[in-house]
Amino acid sequence: MGYQPIADAKKTIKIGINSALAASFGLSYAHEVEPGAEFEAARTYGLLPDYDRSAFEDYWHGALEGHAFGLYEAHLEERRGSGKNRRWVTVFRGVIIRMAFGRDFRSTTLLERAGKHRKWLGLGGASDHVSFDGHRLDRVDQVHPAFGDTFALYSDDRVEARVLVHPAYVEHLLKLESAFSAKEMRALFRHGEVIIAVEGDNLFESGAMDPATDRARTEQTARQFEALAGLALSINQNDRGRVLNGVPPPMGEA
Repeated sequence: MGYQPIADAKKTIKIGINSALAASFGLSYAHEVEPGAEFEAARTYGLLPDYDRSAFEDYWHGALEGHAFGLYEAHLEERRGSGKNRRWVTVFRGVIIRMAFGRDFRSTTLLERAGKHRKWLGLGGASDHVSFDGHRLDRVDQVHPAFGDTFALYSDDRVEARVLVHPAYVEHLLKLESAFSAKEMRALFRHGEVIIAVEGDNLFESGAMDPATDRARTEQTARQFEALAGLALSINQNDRGRVLNGVPPPMGEA
């Protein structure tokens, strides 16, 4: 009973800080969230592991650099052991991101870190194709060979996949991975959207009632959304020629 007022105060502070930060990026923030179709797509195409219990929070949504956008945290757990050793084990903690791509496409393409295949995906690092609910995706040789050692790419349309996942986009994905200190990251291009699952730590927890800690966490969140804005600009097919931080877009995108 004594802890609850403190917990309520921390939650209020957290919501206030995150709402103000969201507004600075033209977004809205809500503490509560129900996952949408992007979560089911992430499950279907192996971006997430099997689980027995789930919890979701911290919903950031709106338009980011002209793209419909949504992000929330997911905590997935599996029940393991038996008898007195029965326990809940975290199998995924991180964020689910949904972003409109800015142009229509019909293919389904999966991008993941090469050499970091988790057991639930079952790619093994050398497969020439994978299947999800009977939907086959074939391995795609990337346009830029340097990224072939970094990411593995699978698609049902190799030509379109190479157009969607160009080197500049991969560079921004790497920046996003760094900003979130990701343990694992996968992206699914489907139905004109990109869905990204970023496994990492518990984020967006401003409200520690410690000014130094709250400032550090707020600055971290700002860096993460700056990386997301860069990703949005790199796929922007509507406002071509935009400049991010004074750097012109790669040749062929202007």
